[in-house]
Amino acid sequence: MATKSQLDRPAAEIFQLAARGWQLFPVRAKGKEPLIDDWPNQASTDPTRLKFWLRRFPGCNWAVATGPGSGFFVLDVDGEEGLHSLVQFERSGKSLPETLIVHTGRGSHLYFAYPDKTIIRNSAAKLAPGLDIRGAGGYVVIPPSVHSSGSAYEFVREDCAIAPAPEWLLEMLRENAVPSQAPVVCADGNKSVISRGQRNSTLTSQAGAMRSKGMTEPSIEAALLIENKERCDPPLPDSEVHEIAHSVSKYPPRQVKTALPRRAEILTLSDVEAREVDWLWNPFLAYGTLAMLSGDPDAGKTYIALAIAAALTRGVTPYTGEPCEPCDVLYLSVENSPECVLRPRFDSLGGDPKRFHLLQGSIAGEGEGAERSSVHLGDVSLLRDALLKTKARLVVVDPIQSYLGAEVDAHRSNKTRPVLDGLARLANEFGCCILLVRHLGKAPTGRAIHRGLGSIDLTGAVRTELMAGTAADGSGRRAMVQVKNNLGPFGKALGYTIEANGSFRWTGESELTASALLAAESGADEEGAGQEAEDFLQNLLREGPRPQKEIRAEARQVGIAERTLRRAKKRLGIVARKRDMEGGWEWGLPEGGQ
Repeated sequence: MATKSQLDRPAAEIFQLAARGWQLFPVRAKGKEPLIDDWPNQASTDPTRLKFWLRRFPGCNWAVATGPGSGFFVLDVDGEEGLHSLVQFERSGKSLPETLIVHTGRGSHLYFAYPDKTIIRNSAAKLAPGLDIRGAGGYVVIPPSVHSSGSAYEFVREDCAIAPAPEWLLEMLRENAVPSQAPVVCADGNKSVISRGQRNSTLTSQAGAMRSKGMTEPSIEAALLIENKERCDPPLPDSEVHEIAHSVSKYPPRQVKTALPRRAEILTLSDVEAREVDWLWNPFLAYGTLAMLSGDPDAGKTYIALAIAAALTRGVTPYTGEPCEPCDVLYLSVENSPECVLRPRFDSLGGDPKRFHLLQGSIAGEGEGAERSSVHLGDVSLLRDALLKTKARLVVVDPIQSYLGAEVDAHRSNKTRPVLDGLARLANEFGCCILLVRHLGKAPTGRAIHRGLGSIDLTGAVRTELMAGTAADGSGRRAMVQVKNNLGPFGKALGYTIEANGSFRWTGESELTASALLAAESGADEEGAGQEAEDFLQNLLREGPRPQKEIRAEARQVGIAERTLRRAKKRLGIVARKRDMEGGWEWGLPEGGQ
């Protein structure tokens, strides 16, 4: 396991670079492959996220995203060939200023300030043999990383400023730049004018697009001559158009990628460094994981979720009050009014409202024509955007049933699992904890983890699960009990009260157990269990008949007793039929019931 001293040195260097505005992310040890998805959007200067990556990927290499975000582009001098090209530039009077330089395993990276109103694109050997450019959308590996050869990436002079790129270099790179000035639209509205200063770059870009599709030099030149005559003001000389077509045609057409044979990607356990669990609230909530809080509708789940959120936003550990690093919270709720419920309760709990963010939906477009839509948990790109904007370390979904989406049947694991897998990857990617709030079913039998509404896969996907409820002995005592922990020992049950004035407070450790909170009651509970079983069957069979064995197995998973299931089948008039002479029985809704 990586020790604290092993992490301190690279951590200090990484934090220093992040403080300079460098957008950083982890890459494979002694390699260059990103260890996170969507690195162009995930690269960060946020110390909290960098700390999570340092703990999650001990001993990894580090990279910086080049381009306007970090404020520089990089000239990659690759080996002897690249050095020779630089010498040739020097001999022709094209010298480079003193700037920040990093020695790599086989060459150097020269850093230059990213210019205004110009896009510097990535390129390989287009500038000259052995000289690559890493600009917008690119990245380079940085110190204190280690090259595959074993050599360390090192700054020549770390305190050296990043110099502006010389004009001759920018001029050579502008062929790949997007024009900074928008084209002017003609009065007749038919075509836009390519004005002076844009003609060469625009025609070169068009020629490159034609060449990438396999067009020959004569065809490219003929098309450019027409474009030049009709749109350029004033037109370029034909000789220049000929030169553009001739120059671009030297490059080979873009090769269509063929599907490569798939091969197994193997990770040997001896190459994995064990690490400790990174707790948001030990032992109840862990960074980078899914967690769940289950309970009856009146159990106080929202109060508990808000109490946890309020403590974390003001920088104290929930319940114990010990100091911790304050963090932002992203909250999803359609059942609770922000004005009448969430804000008053959050204020009474002493939370910092500046760190509490509500995801109310998605919006596309601007002004009156903007289109708004609701949130569902399968929309990972929207959730990723919200996490990028808020940098939240805790996400609360209250309740999960409201956010699965109309097309997702909560009782079917094949429907819920893809959603949960996407959330788990998101939690891992951002190093946050996603707390799913879930209502309990009314079935009075079965284990605690089987009482939640929906597929048992919901419980299977989370690493920790908490249950909130009131003792069934009539004492009115409330407690939050941990019913699942895949990451360590179970935590103590914690008592809490909700006073008549709406105030919430923890009351200390409790002797209540999950069984005490779920003790079977008669009358209304049995009636509620029957209604739940009916709802379960209607949801399960609305798309058509299902095998009897599967239905009974899924009913057991959600805590519906066999006797209760049979009664619900009879009340709904469920039809049982043989699928074929050798097949098993299946159940289906009666005619007109689907």
